[in-house]
Amino acid sequence: MSNFKEKANTAKLARLIWIFMFLVLIFSPFFPGKGTLGFYSIEWSFFFFVFFLMFVIFLTWGMRQFSPRWDSFYTIFLIYWLWGFIAIFGAPNKVRAILFWGQYIPFYFILILCISLIVTENILNDIITKLTYLGMFFCLIVSVGFIYFRDRGLLNDFMLDKFQIDLLKVLPYIELPLCVAIYRTMAGYKSRLNVLLFILGLALVVISGSRGSCLILLGILGLALFKSKYLGRAVLAIFLAGFLVTALLILNPYTADRFGELAEGRGESVSRVYTGMVAFQTMKDNPVLGIGMGNLSEYSLKALANVAVPDDVRRYWNSKNMLYETTCAPLKMGGEIGVVGFFTFFAWYFILWRRIKVPQKNQRGKALQTLIGLEIYVIASFVHNFGDLGFYNYYSWVFYGVVLAAARIYGGHPKVRRN
Repeated sequence: MSNFKEKANTAKLARLIWIFMFLVLIFSPFFPGKGTLGFYSIEWSFFFFVFFLMFVIFLTWGMRQFSPRWDSFYTIFLIYWLWGFIAIFGAPNKVRAILFWGQYIPFYFILILCISLIVTENILNDIITKLTYLGMFFCLIVSVGFIYFRDRGLLNDFMLDKFQIDLLKVLPYIELPLCVAIYRTMAGYKSRLNVLLFILGLALVVISGSRGSCLILLGILGLALFKSKYLGRAVLAIFLAGFLVTALLILNPYTADRFGELAEGRGESVSRVYTGMVAFQTMKDNPVLGIGMGNLSEYSLKALANVAVPDDVRRYWNSKNMLYETTCAPLKMGGEIGVVGFFTFFAWYFILWRRIKVPQKNQRGKALQTLIGLEIYVIASFVHNFGDLGFYNYYSWVFYGVVLAAARIYGGHPKVRRN
């Protein structure tokens, strides 16, 4: 009876995951912007709601209505986190290092929560469906805003002011449900919901004007086509996607212009290459403990002296008053806590990929489609982190938790039931 009661309570608590993400999104306008205390990629509404969520979960744990579950994957995070704590003592700005190190407490909590609550196939499918609805809601906000403002710059200002999300960084917010929706659509799973997110997701990426997101989307489509057994349906989906993207590029020439800038090699278009070189130089100068989490910009001017940066790139940085801080996650992690941080990134994604890949050989139908969709997400997220700091966004940790929960469910974990 006690096991049945805990199972029922776990199913109820699992609903908090997507409700939490929804609340963080819609209440973002009521919280400070991203620049507060130097956090450039974290929504402050996330911190508020996650600590409230912690209170609820610890209360139910104390009442013995919920039990957290251990996963061996936690070990790699603990190594990274503890090494980051040691790096605080040598950081130039220790307060900043502590704040950035501390943000991983709610991140880690979200990961544990997903693994502990998503324990059956039914709950997993329900969570993915709810994340799909949330992704559609987010896409509609951007699409309606694009129609209303008829200007990409005004739309970007609106997203920053109201939701603290740069338009160039919108794909990571829907990346997992979009990957699942795209693969399910190409693999023959009949669902209007998946098709709708497929279409809205394509529109979102093109409207965003992000060159990296467009390339990642092409990679997602290519992987889905390669892995789909329904070649005719997959090719039709690719054709329709190409038609939609072409139409949107005509309506939104900003995206095409950005690719043109990349071909011309302007200072703005190649800036990230040199910020990455500065971060790599920082890691070379401080290979053991780095310079502390959140301190990369503090050390960048010193590292910059040993990096040959073209004058047009320097002029671009000066005109924007930008920090010389990379958006390449492994280099940022390496610069901040040394080679341990750098290699943690690759180990993290390799283990995620391995965990979601192995169960596929024993699954069929919708379960296999889900696993392959999640595998595509892991690959896309890995590549995406070389140009965008998705590892530092809260929704990525929800997605990591969903991937690990699915691997446990379909991998025959002894403490996990299928339904």
